[in-house]
Amino acid sequence: MYAAIDTETKLVLDVALFGRHGTDPAAAFLHGLHEKYDLSNAESLIDQFGYRTALSRLG
Repeated sequence: MYAAIDTETKLVLDVALFGRHGTDPAAAFLHGLHEKYDLSNAESLIDQFGYRTALSRLG
C-alpha cells in the first residue's frame, strides 16, 4: 500500500494498493502523483528500497 498525505492540510492526496512489491509499483505510484501535483517542495518518508529506486528513476 502506498499513500501520499499533505502534512500541512492533513489531506490524503492519493492511496494505491498493489498486489506485488518492488520498484515498479512504487514508480507507478510516484509517477501518478507527479502528474497530479507539484512535488517540487515535497518531503518524503521512505521506508522501503522500492521508493528509493523509483525516486532515482523519476529524478
